[in-house]
Amino acid sequence: MICLAFSLMLGDGASSYLSLKLGEKKKEEAAKGVGNGIVLAVILSIILCVASLIFLPQLLNVFGCTDNLREYAIQYGKIIAIGLPFMMIGTALNSIIRADGSPKYAMTTMVTGAVLNTILDPIFIFVFKMGVEGAAIATIFSQFVTFILNAWYIKKFKSIEISKEALQLKLKVAKKVSALGISSFITQMSFVVVMAFENNLLAKYGAESKFGAEIPITVLRNCYENKSNFK
Repeated sequence: MICLAFSLMLGDGASSYLSLKLGEKKKEEAAKGVGNGIVLAVILSIILCVASLIFLPQLLNVFGCTDNLREYAIQYGKIIAIGLPFMMIGTALNSIIRADGSPKYAMTTMVTGAVLNTILDPIFIFVFKMGVEGAAIATIFSQFVTFILNAWYIKKFKSIEISKEALQLKLKVAKKVSALGISSFITQMSFVVVMAFENNLLAKYGAESKFGAEIPITVLRNCYENKSNFK
């Protein structure tokens, strides 16, 4: 969810920059905004991937993971962290593709990943008997497919052409792209804060119920996972 916040910030920011510069008849500037958004997504996704792998146990504590769920969460989290670059870059590109005038293509790639994940989950979990690790593999494989479809579109942009120059990181452009997408970041991060509080509350008070803490936390996590898939 945190990584999704950053990818939406860059994707929505780059798409807004694209629309603004196209309105000013500045195609080269528009291409630089998109290029910088993509490069930032790549850099941030790698940083967050590494950080997630290193600090996964600490993150689980912050988000209210119980002792009974910890082993499963670590198994799942390590695999999901590896797929973060595909998810983040794919999500950022999805917003840009919509702004380029191809909302149907953007919707198709998003739905393809979500449907594929839904189909692969029971196959990896029950058929291959891979459990929670199978669910994680199904998720990152679906994200990878969406990433490939969206990355393929880069050469098919209608309004701009992404050159090597456009992919050169420029501080001024990067700051503008990030500023334009900050509202999306704040909105998404609010869900992260709420989720952390909900998990910790369920871990504390759920343990006092006949269901225990694990069942309500798992149900809530699945709700957020489905939301992320359709983003």
